[in-house]
Amino acid sequence: MKKFTLLIALMLFAIMGSYAQASLYTFAQSTGTYSPITGGTSLVSCTDCGTSYDTNSYVVALPTPFTFNGNSISSVVMRVDGSLVLGATTTSSSTEPISATTTANGVVSALGMDLRNCTMAGVNYELRWEDLGAEYVFQWKNASRWLQNTVERFDFQIRIDKTTGVISIVYGDMNNIADSTSYQPQVGLRGASTSDYNIRVLSSTVPDASPAWDDTALGTSNTNKVRFTAGSPAAFPFSGLTYTYTPPAPCTGTPVAGTVTGNLMRYICSGSTPSAITVTGATLTYPGISYQWQQSLNGTDWADVTAGTGATTLSYTPPAFDGTTIQYRLKVTCAGSSESVYADAVTIDNQIAPSNQVTALTATPTLTTAALSWTNGNGGRRLVVFSSTPIVDPVSENGVPAYTAATLYANSGQQIVYDGTGTSVTVAGLTCNTTYYVKVYEYNRCGSGPYNVYFNTITDTNA
Repeated sequence: MKKFTLLIALMLFAIMGSYAQASLYTFAQSTGTYSPITGGTSLVSCTDCGTSYDTNSYVVALPTPFTFNGNSISSVVMRVDGSLVLGATTTSSSTEPISATTTANGVVSALGMDLRNCTMAGVNYELRWEDLGAEYVFQWKNASRWLQNTVERFDFQIRIDKTTGVISIVYGDMNNIADSTSYQPQVGLRGASTSDYNIRVLSSTVPDASPAWDDTALGTSNTNKVRFTAGSPAAFPFSGLTYTYTPPAPCTGTPVAGTVTGNLMRYICSGSTPSAITVTGATLTYPGISYQWQQSLNGTDWADVTAGTGATTLSYTPPAFDGTTIQYRLKVTCAGSSESVYADAVTIDNQIAPSNQVTALTATPTLTTAALSWTNGNGGRRLVVFSSTPIVDPVSENGVPAYTAATLYANSGQQIVYDGTGTSVTVAGLTCNTTYYVKVYEYNRCGSGPYNVYFNTITDTNA
């Protein structure tokens, strides 16, 4: 059996912007001694428990908080199903705890699968936790997989160092492991979301055909599992096998501000809510790094935002625009060095005419119709004007009613035949041997009727 340590190397501080926190915990494997606890608090204790304790979970209030993913954890939920939920009070169970969408600061999964109490005669089943001063210990004793509870019994612990936040999963005796792959565990960490994970994987083929679990690898999906069976090849942990997860070191130096996605100048109708402002490539949120969106009315005096959503994340949605030009920027701070940097400011201003006009206008006529099509510009709507005389361009103005469009041309003067967001219209009611003119205008519209309208009247691509 191999005795070696697997480490996930941490990437350099300046290039870690695309990674989540739990994935940055360093994994190490070692061989030690399983030391059962007998003190502390017994949450469940029974002999010949019958069919009890299958989906139960128990809230544990901790005397002293510890830190996980930069969050202070003051309570956990100990699940029968082999996992610990951090910073939550929900008692829901989960047989796939790392890929499940449990609302919490994180999850530690030692043998996350469908577990229950062993029901072998005379065998005591127990869930226990204890505060040992330097660390918390959460212990599963004589657990078993569902449908194997008359055969299997095994012990394991999750141990958390209160000062450093280091998390250890320690496996004890594995007795009478069944020749079954019906239930396979998820092993590792999950952050606040299922996209933030640090999971182990072991396929059906073990490189050295040993049942030691010393051949696990870093998983690439939050649904990965570790093979657990006495079948061929056998795969389960030996007593004393320890998986240790160490949090990344706090930040140092100057963080990276990142880059705003999309335009820095954005126009919007008063009363509308701007789309989210997103920054990519900033130094990731890990110990010591914080995000804070700020706002300014003059580009000089900045204050933390007090409205909107996502004020301390990489994606911020401002509140409804009140018509006053305003700027938003992201502040990225490293607490360890007290240094801050700022992403480029995004300006939100009142709506104007679209900058890109309609292009590629084509007309396919018959004796009495004309099928028109075009490629949209960057406005919100298009207005199509049809006429038997040269067209007079519309003007941007305030307080106008909704335009009335009719595709049956009256064969007299200038007529609106389309108003909408599409790319085509067919005009009918035309007369042979008659010259017609057509223009498509890109425009923006604000209000709910009457409207303020803003037209692009450039004529080189739309007539």
